[in-house]
Formats: sequence, structure tokens, C-alpha cells
Amino acid sequence: MDFILDDLFHLIGVERVYRKHDRQEALCCMGILTRIDPERSKRFQDMNLKDAVDVGAEAMVFLCPFCQIFLGKQAGEQGLKTISIT
Repeated sequence: MDFILDDLFHLIGVERVYRKHDRQEALCCMGILTRIDPERSKRFQDMNLKDAVDVGAEAMVFLCPFCQIFLGKQAGEQGLKTISIT
């Protein structure tokens, strides 16, 4: 999906910032494991959000509806816009 996302961002004039936890190094939000292993799930979510904030991202783009559900509110609280692409 990365090449499609890159092409889409290019067409609409969006810069995809380099993140440690992106592309081949992307982290799952672990949202569906929240009830089974909440500490691990929270750690992965925090790592994703910190990564985006640390590089100056303005928004989080979600391809996965679970990621948007489990990260969207926290992303908004961090000042990031949330955008879903399905």
C-alpha cells in the first residue's frame, strides 16, 4: 500500500514525513488486544503517537479502521488531525 499512498499524497500535495515506525517498520496499534494485554497495547499506541509528534507531523492517516478507533482520540489530544483512507 505504501506506493499507492505515496502516489495519492503526491497528487494532493501532502508531504509524508519520515517516521521511525512507518512503512516496513510500522507498528500495529494493538487495539484489538487492549482487553487481553492492555499494557502492551498502550505501549505500542504511545510509540506510534510519539513518533508522529516528534517528527512534527500535522496529521495521522489511517488505513485501518481499528487503528483509527484506538489511536484517533489520542492523536487528536496530541494536536494531530485524523484522516481515514479506506
